[in-house]
Amino acid sequence: MNTGTGGDETLLLAGLAACFVAVALLVVAVASLSRAGSAPDWARRIDRYRASRDDDEAPGERPHPARRALAAGEWTVRSGEMEDRVAHRLDQAGMSLRPHEWVLVRVGVTLVLAVAVTLLSGAAFGGLLGALLGWLGTRAYLASRTRRRLTAFSDQLPGALALVAGSLRSGFTVSQALERLARQDLQPLGAEMSRAVAETRLGASVEDALDKVADRMVCPDLSWIVLAVRIQREVGGNLAEVIDTTVETMRERTRLRRQIRALSAEGRLTAYVLIALPVVLAALMMLMRPDYMRPLFTEPLGVLMLVAGVVALLVGWVWMSRVIKVEA
Repeated sequence: MNTGTGGDETLLLAGLAACFVAVALLVVAVASLSRAGSAPDWARRIDRYRASRDDDEAPGERPHPARRALAAGEWTVRSGEMEDRVAHRLDQAGMSLRPHEWVLVRVGVTLVLAVAVTLLSGAAFGGLLGALLGWLGTRAYLASRTRRRLTAFSDQLPGALALVAGSLRSGFTVSQALERLARQDLQPLGAEMSRAVAETRLGASVEDALDKVADRMVCPDLSWIVLAVRIQREVGGNLAEVIDTTVETMRERTRLRRQIRALSAEGRLTAYVLIALPVVLAALMMLMRPDYMRPLFTEPLGVLMLVAGVVALLVGWVWMSRVIKVEA
């Protein structure tokens, strides 16, 4: 009895310590996010080229724990050669966090979920499952935010191109039409066009700036417009008419895509319910009857059954997502 009580106390102390570390990491990440969000865009761009240690810090002074955590995250990102890839994903999602700050957020969430699941299940395997859930969950959040932003950009593009075509008929140049478009209160399209206008003012051509926007937002329709602008500059022609034709094609495709999405809504809802049902039921059972669920984490046969269930759930999710997905 004493041995078991001592083991429980040790597990509780370890869980509390891990919770403290995770909360500290989350506080540092949230502070970094608020600092990055409050700074203007030009200040954030200049801050990327600053050293990780501030110049006003005394040589003999010990660095702040928050700076230590950020410096460790920055070193991890740069040593793994994934800084550019993470920065590109954050840029697509419209997040002002820097790569090492995002890694810090993921680590904090992973630790919190690992400790929470460990304390609820009373087994180390539960901590591993919680850590996996936290790491994959943050990745899914970033992917979901990126997908929503790219979809919003694609939905706003036809109306924006119609505005560009009207500006061209009024006698504006392509650069002036883009500047007019950048002043519109459209997000995320307005922000992306503002970046394109800023690049043209720094010496880049309109085509190259729009090409970067098309690559960043994964928008083939905008790539077609850029190709039309290049051809118009070389051989001439009515660019406004070409843009109008492209806009009409894009709107027809959007209507068809929405119609397909409406027709497949029942299948998607069924897939969501079937996937969420075992997860929600397992979470409720862990909260209401933890003793009943503990053998799944402590017994070898239970661990094997849990792994088999998770694998079957993932296979079912992949299969159903392929069935309900219709390309338009």
